[in-house]
Amino acid sequence: MHNKVCSSFFLFLLGLGVATKLYFLGTISFSELVIFPLAPLIFLRQYSSMRRDGFLPFIYMLMLLFSGMLASSWWNKTPYPFVVKLFAVYYGFFAFYVVFYSLLRNNFMGIGWFFIGAAISGVITIWAFNPNAEVGEGGFVQVANATSETVIRGPLFWIGKLRSFGQLPIILSYFKTPLAYSVTAPILFVAFALFNTISGRAQSFCILLSGAMMFLGKKSRVKMRRVKKHFVAFLVVGVIVVFCYKLVYTYAAARGILGEDARRKYEVQTSEGSSVLSLLMAGRKEFFIAATAIWDHPLVGFGPRAEDSAGYAEKFLRKYGSEQDIATYSYYQIRYVIGMGLRPQIPTHSHIMAAWLWCGLPGLIFWLWILYQIYRYIRYYSAAIPQWYGYFALVIPGTLWSIFFNPISSRFAVPLLMVCIMFARAIGKGRMVLPYDMEMEARKYD
Repeated sequence: MHNKVCSSFFLFLLGLGVATKLYFLGTISFSELVIFPLAPLIFLRQYSSMRRDGFLPFIYMLMLLFSGMLASSWWNKTPYPFVVKLFAVYYGFFAFYVVFYSLLRNNFMGIGWFFIGAAISGVITIWAFNPNAEVGEGGFVQVANATSETVIRGPLFWIGKLRSFGQLPIILSYFKTPLAYSVTAPILFVAFALFNTISGRAQSFCILLSGAMMFLGKKSRVKMRRVKKHFVAFLVVGVIVVFCYKLVYTYAAARGILGEDARRKYEVQTSEGSSVLSLLMAGRKEFFIAATAIWDHPLVGFGPRAEDSAGYAEKFLRKYGSEQDIATYSYYQIRYVIGMGLRPQIPTHSHIMAAWLWCGLPGLIFWLWILYQIYRYIRYYSAAIPQWYGYFALVIPGTLWSIFFNPISSRFAVPLLMVCIMFARAIGKGRMVLPYDMEMEARKYD
């Protein structure tokens, strides 16, 4: 019991420091300041246990990713500040993975304490410890601390805060949280997002998919396994949810129900068509720009933060974008890139495309492996740790979207998900057993 209390306390502190940052060769969180030097020592101490439990494959894939990054950087003669910045991101994956394994192995329910700390950390950054920095060929430069007015004015601010606190009951105690809350909360969240910001569509339908996943799995391991047995049906339900959201958004935005700004944004996004693919390309052009660049160098890539010397972005926008897209891109280049003495980079806005572009083929292989592990969890291990089912339902849809269409915004999210998936796999394969108290609790709902 004493070990669990200590573990929960350290997880809370770890969460409390994940969003609060300071400037040190770029921005680094307080949690990272502590775990970065400790991670190698913890790894050496936990190595035998991690190998026995089957947790080393993620480490091997990170080694492949590091090798690809270094090879691509050498081949493309990438300036060292860009290499250091990307190294810090992937080293963060390693450090958080090792620390989460060490703290959660004998305290599965401690995961909730981490998210309590993370939610509070996000509130602290409204007023302090939220520096911004830019990196160029000459090194890192601190721009300024984000003001509270700037943070709150961001279009996704209230959505993020509502989500971080609203998900706590589900993560802290999935069984004790009423199913009605788990299912209806996503719907209320989407309604809030639609009427309070012109952004957040991706977050909204990911949350809807989370609700659908919890509705299908409910609280019984028998029903959670239905996702495994009816995986195709689960995918169909997911597609239906996406299309239903698209219909609601189209109807409300086109008729001005969501406000004039949302209507104008919708008109711009549908100028080339109103299909799901058109809306996708309108909102995530960076993914497709990166794809055109990767086509030229699919094996070695372009190196970290590759300069767009061939004009891939401009070529794509002139061929597929609207006049407003071209004008916005030109303004951004003059105002924020050239004006700050930086050079335009090939846009990515995607986990997988950025890794492939910056690290070559190993970057693609790494994220395909992550996708495969997520698939295996849904297909085979969704009922292994039923108390974590709500966490997985909340995180997996958003992670899948981010892998394809969002840049990496935190260094802890992917390592935490992978640690939890590996614990589920270890229990599913019989390498570990569910703690007695958790097993007895789960049987009450079977």
